[in-house]
Amino acid sequence: MVNATSVAPEKASPASNIFEIAERKDLGDDVFTNVYEQWLPPAARGIYGGAVIALSLAAAQKTLTSDYHIHSCQCTFLHPGSVDCRQTFHVTRAQQGSTFATCTVECRQQDETILIITVSFTRETGDVPGAVEHTAAPFEIPAPPTELCEEQPEWTLTEPFQRRRVDAIDAPASSNSSHNRRIFGQWFRFPGVIPKSGGPGVHLHALAFLTDGYFILGSTPSSYMATPTRIRRRAIISAQAEISSSNGQ
Repeated sequence: MVNATSVAPEKASPASNIFEIAERKDLGDDVFTNVYEQWLPPAARGIYGGAVIALSLAAAQKTLTSDYHIHSCQCTFLHPGSVDCRQTFHVTRAQQGSTFATCTVECRQQDETILIITVSFTRETGDVPGAVEHTAAPFEIPAPPTELCEEQPEWTLTEPFQRRRVDAIDAPASSNSSHNRRIFGQWFRFPGVIPKSGGPGVHLHALAFLTDGYFILGSTPSSYMATPTRIRRRAIISAQAEISSSNGQ
C-alpha cells in the first residue's frame, strides 16, 4: 500500500490557494492533507513552519461549524517537514461547548509526527456575559512604504510574503508604570490567494502563516549566514528562477 504522504504535492501557481486541504477519509475521520507544495526557505532543513501552522489551523477549522473562530493556538515543532511529500493533519476534538471549543492537530509525514498544535476557538454568541473580550488598543504605526526598499535584506527576496521593518515604539510597561518598554515590530502582508468563500477564518490562517516569518533567521544554519554574499545571492537568484519556471512565467 502506498504511504499517503509519499505522494508529491502539486506545484502552486499564482492563482492557487496554498492553504487548500483535502479530506482523507481513507485514513480516518477528521484527517486532511495539503494539496500544494509549500515554501522551502533558503538553506532551511525543512518547509516553512508558518505553512504547517496555517494548514493545521485550516484542518482544525474544517471539523467545526463556521461560527467558531480561532482564539489562540500553541504549537510544538518536532521534526522538519519535507517539500517533496505531503503532510497529513489528524484532528482530535478535545472539547466542544456552546461558546468554546478546543482541538488538537497532529501533523504527520511518513508516519513521523512533525508538529503538534492545540487550537482554541470561541463561538459567536452576541452580547453574552462572560464572553472573551480583548481591550488593549493596537499601537499607532505608520503606513508601509509604497515602493520596495533598495536596502531590503537579501533573504527576503524569495519569501512568499512581504514585510517591512517598523520603527521601535516606546510604551509604558503598564497602565500605572513610569517605566517604558521598547516594542519592536514588522509590517507583514500576504500577497497570495485568500478565497472570499472562506470567511474570516482564512484570514487568520494567513496571519498564522506570516507570524512565523520573524523567526526564519533563527532556524537558518550559521554556516549559511557565513557564506560569502555573492554565493548566497547566486543561490537566491537560482531559487527565484525555479519559482518563475514552476509558475509558468
